[in-house]
Order: sequence, then C-alpha cells, then structure tokens
Amino acid sequence: MQENPLLKNRMPVRAAKPLAFLLLVAIFAALTILAFYPDSATYAQTEASETLAAPVLTARLTATNTVELGWTAVSGAVRYELLVWQDSATGWQRLDDGSVTGTAYTHGGLAAGTTYYYIVRGLDANGAAVSAWSDHTTATLTSTPTATLTATPSAGAVELSWTEVSGAVRYDLRTWWDAAIGWQQIGGGSLTGTTHTHTGLAAGTTYYYIVRGLDANGVAVSAWSDHAVAIPTSTSTAANSDREALVALYNATGGANWTNNTNWLSDRPLDEWHGVHTDEFGRVTSLMLGTNRLIGTLPSELGDLANLTNLDLTHNQLSGALPFELGDLANLTDLWLAGNQLSGALPPELGNLTNLRWLYLSDNQLSGSLPSELGNLANLTLLYLPGNQLSGALPPELGNLANLEWLCLTDNQLSGALPPELGNLTNLKWLIVSVNQLSGSIPSELGNLTNLAEMSLANNRLSGMIPSELGNLANLTDLRLQGNQLSGTLPSELGDLANLTNLDLSYNQLSGSIPSELGNLTNLAKLGIRENQFTGCVPAPLRNVPENDLDQLGLLTCAT
Repeated sequence: MQENPLLKNRMPVRAAKPLAFLLLVAIFAALTILAFYPDSATYAQTEASETLAAPVLTARLTATNTVELGWTAVSGAVRYELLVWQDSATGWQRLDDGSVTGTAYTHGGLAAGTTYYYIVRGLDANGAAVSAWSDHTTATLTSTPTATLTATPSAGAVELSWTEVSGAVRYDLRTWWDAAIGWQQIGGGSLTGTTHTHTGLAAGTTYYYIVRGLDANGVAVSAWSDHAVAIPTSTSTAANSDREALVALYNATGGANWTNNTNWLSDRPLDEWHGVHTDEFGRVTSLMLGTNRLIGTLPSELGDLANLTNLDLTHNQLSGALPFELGDLANLTDLWLAGNQLSGALPPELGNLTNLRWLYLSDNQLSGSLPSELGNLANLTLLYLPGNQLSGALPPELGNLANLEWLCLTDNQLSGALPPELGNLTNLKWLIVSVNQLSGSIPSELGNLTNLAEMSLANNRLSGMIPSELGNLANLTDLRLQGNQLSGTLPSELGDLANLTNLDLSYNQLSGSIPSELGNLTNLAKLGIRENQFTGCVPAPLRNVPENDLDQLGLLTCAT
C-alpha cells in the first residue's frame, strides 16, 4: 500500500505537540523552584546553620554602660556576624561592621535597665556561614554604681578618700590640672584601699580628681565618680602652722627648762630645732623629745601637725589629760607617751588613728575604760598600757585588731570576763593582762592564738577549768596562770607545749592528779605548782626541772 504523503507530513507535527508541552512544564517547574528556594550561597548558609556546630557566646556586664561579649572560635571562620535585639520595633540589628575577626566585642553606650539579646555565627571569606547561630545570651544593665570621692587640700598635697565599691579589688585614681597634659593616673594603678595622699603639688593650682573601681582583671566595676576639686595651700603657710603648734608645746611644757631646747623659738628651719624632723615641704613628720624634762600639759595644738607620723614624749613629767585633738593626726604611726603622769580617760578619738602601729602609754595615771573605738586601729601591732588605773571590761572590739602582736594591759583595775573575741587575734605573740580584777573562765578561743609566745593571766579572779585548747599553742614558751581561782583537773594537752620554758599554776584551786604528759615538757626551766589541791604522785621527769616547787606539794614521785 502506498503511503499517503499528507499523512506522512503530519505525523511529525502530532509527535512534536506533546514534546513542546513537556518542555513548557519543565520551564515552569524551574521557575517555581527559583521563586521558592534561596540562591546557592543562601542555600549553603541555611544548610550550614542546620548542620554545623554553633559558637558558645557569653556576655558580661561592666559598670560603664557596656557589655563585654566573647565567644568560642569557629573552625573555618575568618570573621563573625554579631546581632543584637533590644526591642520589637527595631528587631535584630547587625552590631559589627563586618570586620570582627576575633572572638570578643565590646558593646558600649547602652541604657540602664534595658535587656539586650545577642547571637553570633562564623562566616568564611565569601560571607557564607560556617556555623549555626549561637544560642541567645542576654545582659540587663542596672544603674551604674559609683564611688563618692572627697579631696581635702593641705600644704603641697591633697588627701583623697572615697567610698568602697562592691566587687572592686583595686581603684583607678586620676587627676587633671592642665589641659595640655590631660588626665593622669596617680597611685600607680595598684590602690587597694580607699585613701591616697597626692603630694608634690603646686600651691594655688586647682586639681580635679575622679576614681573608679576595678576587678582583678582590671575591668571597671563602677562608673567614674563625680569630680572632686581641691586647691593645695602654700607649703610655707602650713609650715607656719606647724611652727605655731611647736611653740604652743614649748610654752605649755616649760621649754626654757628643757634638757635640750636647741634652736627652739628661733627663725631657723624647723628641722634644725632639737628633736624635730620635717619632710621636703618643711612639714613636721617626727617629734622626738623623750627624756627631755618636759613639765606641764599637752596643748591641743599638737593636733595641727597634720603630717606627723612619730610622736615620742616618753619619760618626762607631762600631766593632765590627753587632748582629744590627737585623734586628728591621721598620718600618725607611733604614739609614745609612756613614763609620764598623764591622767584622765583615753579619748575615743584615738580610734581615728587608722595608720597607728604602736600605742605606748604605759606607766601613767590614765583611768576609765578602754574605748571600744580602739578596735578601729586595723594597723595596730602594739597596744601597751600597763601601769595605769584603767578599769571596766575589755571591749570585745579589741578582737578586730587583726595585726596586733603585743597586748599588754597588766597592772590596771580591769574587770569582767576575757572576751572570746580575743581568739581572733591570730598574729598575737604576747598576751599579758595580769594583775587586774578579771573574772570568769578562760575562753577556749584563746587556743586559736597559735603564734602566741607568752600568755600571762596571773593575779586576777579567773575561775573554772583550764581549757584543753591551750594545748594547741605550739609556740608558747611562757604560761602564767598563778594567783587565780582556777579549779578542776589539769588538761593532759598541756603536755603538748613542747617549747614551754615557764609554767606557773600556783595559788589556784586545781585538783586531781598531775598528768604524766607534763613530763614531756623537756624544755621546762621553771615550774610553779604549789598551793593547789593536787593528789596522787609527781611525774618523775618534772623533778628534773631546774627551778620547781614540787617539794611544797608533799607528794611522792611516781614510779617509773
């Protein structure tokens, strides 16, 4: 059969129709995919965010309206994208400028009371994500703490003090007096206290000061304080004030009859006056007139010697009360007035002398109670007041004297109990409060004084048992408890005091047998034990103590 040419020519047309339709469907599908899926770069980012690990982001507040951000490094990241969100109106905002290559960022200028949210992810050189977004981290800025700074001018110097800032381990103190120089740090950046003296200043110049607290890493934990302003006075003016104070002392204590009054009342520089030492500005720093036949009272003008660090007027014939103005001597470290005829009460103002290390007032006629304010003397290492007429109870505030090494109050009229707070004085080496009227028991807390070399509680009215905790005093060489009303048995723990050379327990009401452990005290050179109610026998090694009163007991030696 012969093919129809018309039909032959139409067959390709019928075959092409379904092919064109399929092509149109394919094009439509491709366009649909492009419309609903991101480009390849975006797809890579989305895929990375779903499969790659996220950095760990932390946010730390500082007190200067900033947040310190830090995150873990991401493998393959050459920079990081950092976003912040603080309100729904603005939404997420890019925080960096696209050039953050490290793992830290400081976000500053923030509003107190606002909560900020942060996220971060790593990007490669092409801006494609190489990590997922981190979990959100938040920071809420509270109101910023500040220190309150005060500045008190003096001759060529300014005394600065400020309130403590919570969380601060040191302080950043700065001053400004010249626009060309700008703000300058003073104190070396290592100020751990809340006071500083700025010296070497020009009289009549206005100095501005600010301070802020820092943590152990040097990060601010407070905003800068408000400015404090001070104008130092003329050195010569202040030196003249010191001169006037010395003249007042000369006139009040019979200066014309002193043993040595060389250059006093002359126009010579003060450091050429006998016993006077000055600093580079001519201010009196030391007044040493011991054993110089000063007769009379101490004038209140002594309190004007603002730079005085040492005052030694021992072994004269000074009388009358201690002027409360001595409490104004803020720089005083050593106060020596022993061996006079001073009377009256100790001024509570002495508690203002926070730089004081030695308070030496023995052998006077001081009376009244010990002021609790003495507990403020945080730098005190020696409190030496024997041979007075002090009365009343020992203030428990003495337990605050953390640096105290010497506490000697013997030969007074002190009464009441020994405060257990004395057990806080862990630097104490000598505790001597004998010849008083102290009563009650010996606090077991005294066993905490492991640096103690000498303890004398003799000739008081102490009662009760000797605490076994005294056996902890490994450095003790001298233990004197005689002349009290102590009772009960001797604690065997006293035999642990290997360094003991003198043990006096005589004239008490101790009873029972003498512990054999006392025979371990091989360094003992003196033993007082008579006038008690001991029974039994005497440990044989005690018979070898060079100076002892064992024969007074009438007891046999224990069989070995």
